[in-house]
Amino acid sequence: MKKRANKLLALVLAAAMMIPSNVFAAAEAPAVGGELPASVESTAGESTNADNTEIKIPEVENTLDSSVTTSNETAPVSIDDQVVETQDEQMPEALALNVSPKNSSAVNDAVELRGVADHVSDKEGVVYRYIYFDGITWRDIKTSDVLETVNWTPAQAGSYILCFQIVYEGKNYNSMTAYTVQNRSLKITGLDNKLSTDGKNVTITPKLETNVNASGLKYSYQIYDLESLVWTNLEMDTTASSCVWTPKKSGGYWIHVTVKDDFGLNQTYTMCYGVSEPSISGFDTDVKSPHVVDQPIVLTGSVKNPSEQELTYEYLVYYNGYWKSLSKKTTLDSYSWKPDKKGSYLLCFQIYRGDKVVEQKFIYYTIAAPVITGDKVIYDDSEESSIKLDTDITSNDVNGEYRWLVYHLDNKVWELVQDWSKTKTASWDPPKAGGYWLHVEYRTKDGQTKQATVGYSVKDIEVTSFTVDKPSPVGVTTTITLSGKVRNPLKEKLTYRYIYYDGITWHEISSSDKLEPCEWTPEIGNYLLCLQVIDSNKKAYNSFLSYVVEPLRTEITGMTLYTPDDKTYFARVDTDSNDPKLTYEYQRYDVEKGIWYSLPMGDNHTTYWIANKSGGQWFHAIVTDSEGKTYTKTLGVNVQSYKIKDFTTEDRILKPGVQTTLKMEGTKNFDEKVTYCLSQWQNDGSWKRLMTSDTKKSYSWTPTIKGYYAFVYQVYNEDGYLVDQKVLNISPNNFEKNGWYYEDGYKFYYINGVKQTNLDGILPKQSDYIAKVNRITCTVTVYASDGANGFIIPVKVFACSVGLRATPTPTGTFHTIEKYRWAYLMGPSWGQYGTRIVGGIYFHSVAGSAPNSYAISAGNYNMLGQPASHGCIRLCVRDAKWLYDNCKKGMEVTIYDSSYPGPLGKGSHILIPAGQNWDPTDPAIAR
Repeated sequence: MKKRANKLLALVLAAAMMIPSNVFAAAEAPAVGGELPASVESTAGESTNADNTEIKIPEVENTLDSSVTTSNETAPVSIDDQVVETQDEQMPEALALNVSPKNSSAVNDAVELRGVADHVSDKEGVVYRYIYFDGITWRDIKTSDVLETVNWTPAQAGSYILCFQIVYEGKNYNSMTAYTVQNRSLKITGLDNKLSTDGKNVTITPKLETNVNASGLKYSYQIYDLESLVWTNLEMDTTASSCVWTPKKSGGYWIHVTVKDDFGLNQTYTMCYGVSEPSISGFDTDVKSPHVVDQPIVLTGSVKNPSEQELTYEYLVYYNGYWKSLSKKTTLDSYSWKPDKKGSYLLCFQIYRGDKVVEQKFIYYTIAAPVITGDKVIYDDSEESSIKLDTDITSNDVNGEYRWLVYHLDNKVWELVQDWSKTKTASWDPPKAGGYWLHVEYRTKDGQTKQATVGYSVKDIEVTSFTVDKPSPVGVTTTITLSGKVRNPLKEKLTYRYIYYDGITWHEISSSDKLEPCEWTPEIGNYLLCLQVIDSNKKAYNSFLSYVVEPLRTEITGMTLYTPDDKTYFARVDTDSNDPKLTYEYQRYDVEKGIWYSLPMGDNHTTYWIANKSGGQWFHAIVTDSEGKTYTKTLGVNVQSYKIKDFTTEDRILKPGVQTTLKMEGTKNFDEKVTYCLSQWQNDGSWKRLMTSDTKKSYSWTPTIKGYYAFVYQVYNEDGYLVDQKVLNISPNNFEKNGWYYEDGYKFYYINGVKQTNLDGILPKQSDYIAKVNRITCTVTVYASDGANGFIIPVKVFACSVGLRATPTPTGTFHTIEKYRWAYLMGPSWGQYGTRIVGGIYFHSVAGSAPNSYAISAGNYNMLGQPASHGCIRLCVRDAKWLYDNCKKGMEVTIYDSSYPGPLGKGSHILIPAGQNWDPTDPAIAR
């Protein structure tokens, strides 16, 4: 079909070079097919379309093959007996034909044609034509002096050439495309039936395979009741592509859907559907068994009723050999049941349809005497308020009551804090300091009691904290803030004083009946500070602090420069000072220009500057103390307009006599001309310049021998100033490796510079191996011994599946116990080439449902490389067999966790398609 379409397109293109009003743009036709109707007749030189519009077409000779494409350079064509040459410069800037749907459509479906001609669309005298070629002759769709979108409705299937033609100033321009029209097809492949979340409605949606415009289809939805043998029309001849059905009763049904169009297509599809009976979805109590006599229990049942049948709902209780109905109604409600006797009960919830019981659910329930638990008194005196009392004594009797008392040990008197109440907590204000018992009593409705007591000591007034906001020593002129906390269990009215002793006498800073922070600005000297609290009896409670005030002292200890992007520079000067009133100033000195500049002040005594060129800069800090004395610090920086990030060889492994590329990568920080230079170190101790360029940042180089080489990559600015440089050293280690190499504590084997991750055929079979299993990366790495160096040769790496979080593979070091050709596993299931590690933990192949090679699940197999097992270590058959064949009983196996998979990385694994029941690595599979 594709060859036929290309031949057809070639013939049409040939004709296009000869017919009037045709100069076709270059195009390659996609494969098109379909035979032309036998009823279509054509004669050379003329044809008639559906509107009887005559189109003049000269005879066409088959002079082009399928490789021919058109261009703007065409032979002269005859238009109204005049010979006209087409000119490239007069072609429209954008000549195109857009077709929707693209490429193909169905018979009798409208195809939208939209021409684009930007260069001539605003000119007078332009004619726009839409025409098509059906394999025999050209036919007109529409000709107009207005550029507009048209619809073409093909009546026959086949292969067509669609053309958009512009006629302007005696010249013709064309854009065309191949197009396929297919016979109309429609097939229903199935029905989607989606049940609503409440179980009442079913949404029916047919699945279609069609090439026709779906908007023209009509749908009919019908239901057939298999019990009453009656058809019900849901929706008929509708354009809706889905329908909602609400079944009225349970039972079996047919869902029947018909889909048709206006041109004779008609498809039906029928499927069976069952609507389930009403059922009890839940039955529960608000209080779990056991519960207490004479206290209500709420019974609640829930029901699924998809077809909304009329039901009756009943709650019953069985006790002492008899059933008793508690509630029987046609509405579904909860029921509050209050048992009045201790014993064992059977609760029932059942639903009826008419007089027939549809379903029942039962709950065994015990009614018992109240049970009291707990034996502690709990108190909280952390806040300066009433002491909060609580207890862990509780009961399943919701009517239980508490009483709180306090016993005064000094006068041996009980104080009632809170009388009998269902409230478990209480508050108590102690009248004075001293010893007390805090006591709680509890009783149930049937008279059971429980009590608890704890001793408590009420402390006297105490200063619990006295602090200053600035640690001693400080410099003179510093203002410090004094603050404190006081425990006042008895809520007495107190006076709070901040005072200090200067070595001669006491001085008051502040005095108040409220404890609030206080500010103090001392002179030079040694002081004793005091927070003094005085109660109503004039008794004083004190807390002291030593404090030193020194002469002012300032020292610049350093200066830091930081740039996150080599453009913006941040500067900070660090000081060691006891002067709280230091001021900071920053300046910048441009070394090249010899000019000082002021810099802005930022937060936390910092400054910043944004560079716009390379070169030397000084950052200068000036610190002034409260007495006017200044301290300075200067730090220089080399601003780089270009930052070299990497200088390396393109090839990781080098070979003598084989060319490689020296690659230099970096970042240009701002727009400044730079020069890139590359030099190589010579044996005479000098550097040889290899490259100087304004743009080039790579260099082709061929090493002559396996040896040592050195290169330096330098970047200069337009003033010849060295902006940055980086050295690349190459040693024999950079050349390709062959044989054994010790690296990072392991021994690896290389072939032509490639590390081998499978040493079969390289390392002979060893008498002993060890295996390490990484649970995090699901990787098994096997190691061989390197003599006295231990097991440092990585031999192989396998992808595995370890245990899931709920059934983890144990960690630790173990030694294998037994081997099994087929390991019998839980399920039951069977794994090939089982090697038992510890307990029921094995190495084995992905398990199957039978002891043969054609019983595995693709889903389980494709989980290799991630946790999936019940604790065993699953492998593909190839890897399990290697361990079975090569590793002796007693092999050491270490199971551990690490984000680093191991020296050979993670093992690879194969994915198999759904439905495949065999392991592609199994040698028993017939190929």
